[in-house]
Amino acid sequence: MTKHYKDKPLKRITVNLDQDDYLQMEQIAKNGRVSTAWLIRKAINEFLERQQEDKNINITIKSVD
Repeated sequence: MTKHYKDKPLKRITVNLDQDDYLQMEQIAKNGRVSTAWLIRKAINEFLERQQEDKNINITIKSVD
């Protein structure tokens, strides 16, 4: 991850995850000895980097009812 979070203030957000997705993220974080918050920041950062490299990333948006 190229960004240094200690150099910038962080913005707190709330995200709702599917229980299975959260448990999987929690296990990955535990195995990597990092927090789930760090892991989610890393995933978002990597997504944003890919988005900048390829402006045509296909994102399918579905309604959550």
